[in-house]
Amino acid sequence: MPGVYTIKSFTDDFGCGGTILNPSAEVIVSGTLPVITNITGPIEYICGDSIVCHDLDTLIDVEINGSEIVHVTWYTKSPKVVGFNPATDSVPFGIIKLKDTTEYFLIYTDPLTMCTVCDSTIVNADFLSMLFATNDKLSCRCDL
Repeated sequence: MPGVYTIKSFTDDFGCGGTILNPSAEVIVSGTLPVITNITGPIEYICGDSIVCHDLDTLIDVEINGSEIVHVTWYTKSPKVVGFNPATDSVPFGIIKLKDTTEYFLIYTDPLTMCTVCDSTIVNADFLSMLFATNDKLSCRCDL
């Protein structure tokens, strides 16, 4: 909308705030964007029986700026798409019950700058190849 505005505060696309040098013109971002340097998921397929719980923070190693991060926030949809809702698209506590090979999205927020970065990884599920019978019931190896 055309008009004259006074800038009181701002955040960029990554949640970083900054210093307003001239309220009508120049904005300098003060945060440093975190960089995801590595995402390592499980090499083997994960039991996809949709019964056993798996912890994404345990299954997936995430490195930010070359250091391993213990916790990120996990989502079932990309935070970059229209209609993304953090409340309904989140994976509570990072705990999943895997049924099919699924792409999970992560957001890391730097605790000092509050800048965020997001990415995704795929967790491969395989029910049939891990299935075998014990005591007249079918189970995944990870259930035993």
